[in-house]
Amino acid sequence: MAFPRTHHKILSLMTGTALAAGLLTSPAAAVAQAAEHPGDALHWGPCPKDVLNNPAYHVQCTTFKVPLDYRKPGDKKITIMMSRIKATGHSRGIILNNPGGPGGSALNMWSWMVPTDAGPLHKHFDLISVQPRGLQHATPLKSCVKPTVPEIESPKRDEKKNPQKAFAGAKEKATKAVSKFQRLVGNVDPKDTATKAKEKAQAEYERCVKDYQTLFDQVTTENTVRDFDMARQYLGEQKINYYGASYGTWLGAVYATIFPEHTGRFVLDSAVDPSGIWTNDFGNQGDMQRRRMYEMFDFIAAHDDLYHLGDTPLKVYTKWYRIIEKEMHGPGTPRLSAPPAQIGDMPPEFRHNVQLYLKGYNLARPVADRIERAIRAWQVPSTKQEHNLWELTGAAFVSRSVWPVVAAYMQKPRPKPLTKEEKDEQVISANVFMAVTCNEDAVKPSPANLPATVAAYFSGEDFFTLKNLIVTSGMMCPGIAPTTTPVQVTGEYLTIRPVVLQSVYDTQTPYSGGVKMANAMNAYFVKTEGGDHGVYVRHNPAAWKLVNDYYLKDPVVTRASLPYATVEKMVVKLDAQK
Repeated sequence: MAFPRTHHKILSLMTGTALAAGLLTSPAAAVAQAAEHPGDALHWGPCPKDVLNNPAYHVQCTTFKVPLDYRKPGDKKITIMMSRIKATGHSRGIILNNPGGPGGSALNMWSWMVPTDAGPLHKHFDLISVQPRGLQHATPLKSCVKPTVPEIESPKRDEKKNPQKAFAGAKEKATKAVSKFQRLVGNVDPKDTATKAKEKAQAEYERCVKDYQTLFDQVTTENTVRDFDMARQYLGEQKINYYGASYGTWLGAVYATIFPEHTGRFVLDSAVDPSGIWTNDFGNQGDMQRRRMYEMFDFIAAHDDLYHLGDTPLKVYTKWYRIIEKEMHGPGTPRLSAPPAQIGDMPPEFRHNVQLYLKGYNLARPVADRIERAIRAWQVPSTKQEHNLWELTGAAFVSRSVWPVVAAYMQKPRPKPLTKEEKDEQVISANVFMAVTCNEDAVKPSPANLPATVAAYFSGEDFFTLKNLIVTSGMMCPGIAPTTTPVQVTGEYLTIRPVVLQSVYDTQTPYSGGVKMANAMNAYFVKTEGGDHGVYVRHNPAAWKLVNDYYLKDPVVTRASLPYATVEKMVVKLDAQK
């Protein structure tokens, strides 16, 4: 369950400002050599350029070594990076965090949390973010690119008559061919022939594939939480406190189960269902996400005086869909049935028979939508990769604070192509997602859903129905067998009870799963109104107080419910944001 940092990351994407978290990659800053063993000095220094560094909070980074395979601690090591914002006052210890995923970058998380919700924590705790293994700056799980070698052309006729000229031309062409492999292998001798260069490139590719598979097998939740505990040891701390959201709640629960003696105050925000790892957890999102989208159309229509996109949900949907179709066209376009028509959608000539028109229209429209989707299923897919309305709509699933941003974008669509760095980072994130979910999937897929998925696609089912079918059919992990069994989480041995925060209509981690997590961990359960995914990180002062008091005062929670977070800005001018 990804936990988008919508109020920073997505807004900046749409306005052209610097990305706040986890998308851009660049050469690392001068972070000193990684510490080899707990007890070695950690060398803190500037973070890589893609790690947000707010000067007001002085973010620093360091690296340390951990076993690739914890069953073989003396064998190969990998390097992990962590960031730190030091306490401004006397430090009571550390709070680690994680934003979710699997595949979400953690290094920036405190940088955007401290200015709002986590501000009071900054004085009393060192705020630590440990990058999950497999991501950028933590031994990235990069895909391997099979080399292609251009053939060296035969000498031209005039060169055959002049051996010296032919030799010079062949040497020049060979040098050019060899240079194309420098990026792949880095040690090709310019004197080598193209054949030798090709052999070296192929050997490098085969080594990359082998290393990829070895790392892939070890990118699991259990290994990541063991990396967290290694970070604790390197930091010289007896216990860690923790804030995790979405998939980060699973990381926290597994840590608390394996290392109860090192577990302090844990907040699990928008918890995953511990009994549904992972097929069931991801296969139960579609219905709630569909409901959330209709709720967003209702919201925008109710504020037509602000957004001028239509005074009924159907009118807003129609404009939304036109933009989506233009930006994404093809079978990959997410398709959603239109919301029901209302009186305001009726043509004037039918006003004399309101009920008959609405009944007929609302019966016929779903059928027409499905036929259209079935026809468009045969379209050629678009190859564009860009920030667009659908990406922003995905962020709107998790927080209604993004709904005004969606409205602003719809007023003036502004798709923006992904940079090469963003594309590379997306691939790495997707690889980590697949590694974690496929390596530890405890729920057997239903291959019988494969024919149903194909039939549903070509018969025009909507995006969310297809999503559920695809996940439960096993298509997420084709041919990949689990390498581990998920930890059976428990809070039985904890001296401090964790806290679970859960929204009633959460689209990513349904409410019932949060209840199960709280029961398994013997946690305080705090029900939150509305459908935001992530409670503490929204504009919710009541949630801020509850969580901060839990960390700073007695770790006892007496409050059982929280209000819906407010929408802080009803009108967002994207072009004006810098």
